[in-house]
Amino acid sequence: MRVSKQQVVEFIRERGDGDRADRAESELPDHLDLPADEAKLLGYGVSPIDLAGDEPDHGGASPRGESGEAAE
Repeated sequence: MRVSKQQVVEFIRERGDGDRADRAESELPDHLDLPADEAKLLGYGVSPIDLAGDEPDHGGASPRGESGEAAE
């Protein structure tokens, strides 16, 4: 499976980790080939399975609404 750097960067930003996203944007190649580049993704806290779905993985936590309460 091939993923773009931009897809990885956007996923990291959606999790609220702007510093890590900026670092990934400057360090990763334009495209990654999985599973060969899996170690590179894991270095940024991203598992290949995270990129397979439409919704970001929130590390097992429920996404929070603006009020701070769990979304229903």
